[in-house]
Amino acid sequence: MWTKKFNQLSKSDITIAGGKGASLGEMTCAKFPVPPGFVVLSGAIEHFLTETDLSVEIEAILKKVNYKDINSVDRASNQIRDLIADTKFPEDIGKEIEKEFKKLGAKFVAVRSSATAEDSSVASWAGELESYLNVDESSFLEAVKKCWSSLFTPRAIFYRFEKNLNDQKVSVAVVVQAMIQSEVSGIAFTVHPVTEDRSQMVIEAGWGLGEAIVGGLITPDAYVINKEKHKILDKNISEQSMMIVRQGSGVVQTVVAKEKQGRQKLTDKQILELAKICQKIEGHYNFPQDIEWALEAGKFYITQSRPITTLKNGSTTDGMLYQSKKKFIELIHVDFPLAMAELTDYGETIETLPWAEEEFKIKPYCVFERKNGVIYYWYDPDGIEWKKQRAGQFDKKILKKKVRETYADIKDVIEKEKALSKEDFKKFVDKLKGYWAWWDCMWWMIEYYDENKLEIEDLLCLRKEVEKLASGTVAVIRNSAARIMPMDKKYVDVLLVEEVIKGKIPSINVLKERLKEYAYTDGKLFKSIAEVEDKFRIRRQQEIISNREAFTGQVAYPGLVKGRVRIIKSRKELHFFKTGEILVSSTTTPDFLPAMRKAAAIISEQGGAICHAAITARELKKPCIVGIGGVTQSLKNGDLIEVDANNGMVKILKRL
Repeated sequence: MWTKKFNQLSKSDITIAGGKGASLGEMTCAKFPVPPGFVVLSGAIEHFLTETDLSVEIEAILKKVNYKDINSVDRASNQIRDLIADTKFPEDIGKEIEKEFKKLGAKFVAVRSSATAEDSSVASWAGELESYLNVDESSFLEAVKKCWSSLFTPRAIFYRFEKNLNDQKVSVAVVVQAMIQSEVSGIAFTVHPVTEDRSQMVIEAGWGLGEAIVGGLITPDAYVINKEKHKILDKNISEQSMMIVRQGSGVVQTVVAKEKQGRQKLTDKQILELAKICQKIEGHYNFPQDIEWALEAGKFYITQSRPITTLKNGSTTDGMLYQSKKKFIELIHVDFPLAMAELTDYGETIETLPWAEEEFKIKPYCVFERKNGVIYYWYDPDGIEWKKQRAGQFDKKILKKKVRETYADIKDVIEKEKALSKEDFKKFVDKLKGYWAWWDCMWWMIEYYDENKLEIEDLLCLRKEVEKLASGTVAVIRNSAARIMPMDKKYVDVLLVEEVIKGKIPSINVLKERLKEYAYTDGKLFKSIAEVEDKFRIRRQQEIISNREAFTGQVAYPGLVKGRVRIIKSRKELHFFKTGEILVSSTTTPDFLPAMRKAAAIISEQGGAICHAAITARELKKPCIVGIGGVTQSLKNGDLIEVDANNGMVKILKRL
């Protein structure tokens, strides 16, 4: 009554089994290699809430919510989730679910929420519902209730109000599936997700459980297969130092064995075997699919399949609306104000690019996230490649001339870091908007320079001008905002350009929230990066190297030193820096110069031979290594390290 096995379900059962449950049922009946399982139907939670009178209490709590007040939403979420957790199952539901668990005969299961309107336009919060891995019999019922209660997370409550769902029936089923302890797992796209070439398939693969890939914790291998010729066209092998595995009745992150870290995850034979399975699934649904898979003891299992709805040509017809998430990588993290993020975002829009192409009109391709007082600059990897190519094709003489003309026009303002009046500030911003495309192109050309196309001395001069533009603009924005709007200086960093120009200060509560967190993209301000991820269907991916004891990068200036780590992410942290420490940062700016003078050595996550850190290190004659991705996440303040800038290597001697 309250459950159905996978083989009793089909794709038409979304309303009772949710998207995940219906898909797994459909594939099971079609004889695809799906791990066995069953679905706790959506009627179970409705019966549970009605039978226990929780529906009345929940309705009363939701009526009191001020969804514009995050504290009000959080309180309501905690109250409701506690009520569900503390309430016993009605006997009929509990007995049936436990009986099905025993019939399954699996020691560990995956328990996943399966929303009955998943990823539809009126329930975009569904992707935030919860899942639990390696659940055993002792915690099984608790996991089911947690999936139910995830209907009332703060995000879900917020969307109820925002999408006017309070008076609509919102429900969730729960998928219970035998746990596959995968040696390798990943995702397959039966149409190339970037080029949209329908003759090609892309398979991503990583060691361990698939949550590491889905959660963006690792960079997986990527294999491109020609579906017509059944041939591997390309392989991008990624080094993987961590993976997620089962431990006891839970999951943990662990180190990948050294000999496996750089190894190809699937053999060529396995790649083609998996491609055949995925192609058959696409044929069954007669629509491109986004497929989750796992490999255990040499056998492939399919744990999910959903239509890809992001293709320009074609749309789903079976009511199962899904969308694959695009990965964004962290380009840099810097210390600058919201107005600077706003201007940079403007400069990244297609309208300002002098060579704009129709096929690149994909927004957003950059996202700014404020967290812990630092701006994290997330970027679409395809956008990076596109920028590099275009910057390399542009006429260098024209570009240099244009850049130097624009620099001369605002040189007096930025080099003196003037505090402008309201009228002059508006003129300054308008000029920047007009110049940004040229500066943006120059930045990418410098960052990925070709010495045969531009002389190194020209690059060094232009790099310094770009650095002055960046740091000078930040200073002018901060100084001008403080002059136009006398207020606590800490709030200057969270004002929008229009707020400064119009002299309209938001409420103190709004400013405080922005200080804690915000995200900015596509010309809009969001309360959090989670809202951006949800709206634009993206996910962040950052290189994880936390388990390594040594790192390699590019030598900017030679030398060999030992010292204690000091990570600097913003200007506010500079006063902590002590003489003889090793400066570690995502990227350096002219603001960092006092600390760089005191440093024994300099390490930068970003940049190449002519980045600010490299140029300054050479001028100061300080050992320096650049381009060590993820190093600010791996090292901690106080760690004792050796910087061998003769060979481009950093070794951890003793962790604090």
